[in-house]
Amino acid sequence: MDEFLKIVFEAHVEQSDVADKSYNEFCKPFLDRLQELVSEKLFTELEELFTRCNIDNINFYGVEGMKIAIDILEKKYIVVR
Repeated sequence: MDEFLKIVFEAHVEQSDVADKSYNEFCKPFLDRLQELVSEKLFTELEELFTRCNIDNINFYGVEGMKIAIDILEKKYIVVR
């Protein structure tokens, strides 16, 4: 089920501007500053790693949110306080 939700969510992200908004709002300021501090070669390597991490993070929380939504619809969601 998780893999199915991941595919659905990734398709949604690819067809929307969610990833671009996330990148511009949260990542770009950090990466701009990092680029000022390190060599171009190191920056390129770190940018690739950071971008992959950001994509994985977006997908993880998207899938987890979808799972919670499904549980709520099926009345299986339990609030833990």
